[in-house]
Amino acid sequence: MSHSLVTLDWIILGVYFAACFVVGLYYTRRASRNTDEFFVGGRSMAWWLIGTSMVATTFSADTPLAVTGLVAKHGIAGNWLWWCLVPAGTLSTYFFAPLWRRAEVLTDIELNELRFSGPEGRVLRGFRAVYSGVIANSVTMGWVILAMAKIFAATFGWPHVTSLFVCCGVTLIYTMMSGYLGVVATDFFQFILAMAGSIILAIYAVDAVGGIDALTVQLDRIYGADKQLLDFIPDSDSAWMPLSLFLVHVGVQWWASGSVVGSGYLAQRMASCKNEKESIYATLLYTVAHYTLRSWPWILVALASMVVYPHLADAESGYPRLIFDTLPAGFRGLLVTSFLAAFMSTLTTHLNWGSSYLVNDLYRRFIRRDAPMPHYVCMARAFTVFLMLTGSLASLLMQEISGVWRFLIALEGGIGLLFIAKWYWWRVNPWSEISCMLASITASVVIRYTTDWGFGRSLVVSVGIATVTWIAVTFLTKPSQEKTLLAFYAKTRPGYLLWKPIADKLGIGPKESDFRARLVAWMASTAMIYLMLFGVGKLIFGHQVVASLCLLGAIATGAVVVLCTRRLQDRSSGAA
Repeated sequence: MSHSLVTLDWIILGVYFAACFVVGLYYTRRASRNTDEFFVGGRSMAWWLIGTSMVATTFSADTPLAVTGLVAKHGIAGNWLWWCLVPAGTLSTYFFAPLWRRAEVLTDIELNELRFSGPEGRVLRGFRAVYSGVIANSVTMGWVILAMAKIFAATFGWPHVTSLFVCCGVTLIYTMMSGYLGVVATDFFQFILAMAGSIILAIYAVDAVGGIDALTVQLDRIYGADKQLLDFIPDSDSAWMPLSLFLVHVGVQWWASGSVVGSGYLAQRMASCKNEKESIYATLLYTVAHYTLRSWPWILVALASMVVYPHLADAESGYPRLIFDTLPAGFRGLLVTSFLAAFMSTLTTHLNWGSSYLVNDLYRRFIRRDAPMPHYVCMARAFTVFLMLTGSLASLLMQEISGVWRFLIALEGGIGLLFIAKWYWWRVNPWSEISCMLASITASVVIRYTTDWGFGRSLVVSVGIATVTWIAVTFLTKPSQEKTLLAFYAKTRPGYLLWKPIADKLGIGPKESDFRARLVAWMASTAMIYLMLFGVGKLIFGHQVVASLCLLGAIATGAVVVLCTRRLQDRSSGAA
């Protein structure tokens, strides 16, 4: 396999790097004004730009490689590890995107002091700043960097450390310069590049094995028809995902994860929109594009790599190897650039978002509270460098991307339900969240290193332990002070049913019609996304009748989504 790029390839790469630096320079002055500009763009961002930024951030160099690893092990149905999160994305669209915009916090962790009273809320804010901003964030950046290192190893033959210096150096420079504004602006064209690259590689990869029909035949010949690699839903008695595990994915995993409320960098983007309406639009765009636009190009390349490299020791590396084995000159440079774009869009987000935790929720809150604004912007850039170093170190300690995915999912098992309750139930207090996190982490680590349980059983047990723990602690401890609860509800108005004692004191009554509209929009948008996803897949593999039925269903449910969203979009006050 040739690892060389021709002049045209290098020109494409050079133009891309130059564009990133130009954007960084353009926004440097504005980003230096204050932390609101550096971390949330002054809360003036358009929905289509924010929605695209969300998709670009979650479209990293690691994702197609992880999908390749999952498909190589379990076939198309292996993608239920992340397909199961569709209900979480649509729930955050209609039930949480407006709340994050109303809260007007700089980070989702800042919400802890808005929602909770007493020193416990402050301690929780500081703890989460370190845990989420440094530890969990560094692990995530580590696997993103690992994926890019694998790509450079497959394309250039570079060692891991060389890849770190090249790809991380460029990313660090323009992130420090432009802050959130530059991150979002570059996300837009980075997503276009990344999607174009994925589609082009899918076309050439499938053509290299003789087309879709030949791909199907060769997969059956190499792996056996009983492997059922092309099934969208696993067989109920399959060894790797029996019915019980499948039900864990679709029935537990989506609400057990913190992503169910759009926390982290998603909350950062929701909070940066112009208003609540645009926050909903942005999150809906992200959720639809996240699952329906990206899945099939990755899956097709993964299946083709299984035919071209049937005995590859590292299945994930099959994806980047196809770049040089199937693409002509020029397109190789475009694909390498698209991977860089995907990588940089994710890494810049995690650097900026993690830095916001360390500046806003740790340094400014607990260490130096009254410094001039330029000082905090300077510290934001310093913390950006620090996080790049911790993420790079984490990448050196990892081997497999999909395995890290599974561990982090189990590690945060049960936290999603607590995050939902934090918004929608007045009784939740700081000890609820502290106990949930400690129970989830402890249970996950103990299970991982003392049992041989599979992913499904481990997740259910850790979620169960965490949920029972935080609910018990909630009833055994006092709620936050009433004045804090009154101020929080007046500002965010999350809903009447489980806030009745507080809402009644403020004279805010129930608005059940809005809740029903949100509920219907959530269910309809979930169905729409799954129908689009499976309809496109069936169309690709030549099952026209099933594809037509799925796509017609997607159109019908999409009409319901439009009606419900229009009903909600002009609402500027009132409870969900």
